[in-house]
Amino acid sequence: MEMGAKGPRSLYQVGTAGWALPADLRARAEGQSALSRYAEMFNAVEVNSTHYKYHRPDTFARWCATVPEDFRFSIKMHRDITHVSRLTRVDDAVNFLRTLAAFGDKLGVVLVQLPPSLAFTPDVEEFLRTLASEYQGALAVEPRHPSWIHGGVEQLLRQLRMARVAADPPLITEHVLAAGDRSISYYRFHGNPQMYRSVYSPERLQELAAQMIANRMGDGDTFAFFDNTMSGAAHRNALDLHHLLRTG
Repeated sequence: MEMGAKGPRSLYQVGTAGWALPADLRARAEGQSALSRYAEMFNAVEVNSTHYKYHRPDTFARWCATVPEDFRFSIKMHRDITHVSRLTRVDDAVNFLRTLAAFGDKLGVVLVQLPPSLAFTPDVEEFLRTLASEYQGALAVEPRHPSWIHGGVEQLLRQLRMARVAADPPLITEHVLAAGDRSISYYRFHGNPQMYRSVYSPERLQELAAQMIANRMGDGDTFAFFDNTMSGAAHRNALDLHHLLRTG
């Protein structure tokens, strides 16, 4: 399932989890749908509904028709694959990824978020190797078990061209740095210290932007998403971070 050549895009794809805008930003947009209004202000979105629901490919095609050419979707893999069967049914993962072909060039990356109890094992390694042989698109793995943080796993992820997500607050490492395949960097900002609620200060956003710029390799893509939506801060934080990344 090799992806086609990518259309024009920014080196930094920044947005929020979901595309519902707060009222003040929504009033400034002119689009006919919630997604088109969101895409007037952001160039990427993390889609969480695919973690819980199987969508039809024509739904994905409809989404793509409402956003600009440089817009990118991050799609969270279905929980049946990651949390229920716990990376044991690679055929299900491949079938899921095939449905994403409807995104075409606008598919930025697939997020494989794992449960905290899922350790890195030989069976998991076999799953990842098989998946990488079947799918040539961008994958970002978000492990949350300490067994994933050692040199052997890091080397494997680079070999398989899979990124490892950096999260804030950090889940299993001390630093907010993306790892794994360095052609893609993937950051998820949940709010710190209070997850989903805390606002990132201008000073903290400057620190994060500096770290992300320094950690970036070559012309690789950087994806960053905020889901501190309970405080209403996610969209403002995303806009400010994107500005800092482009001007830093």
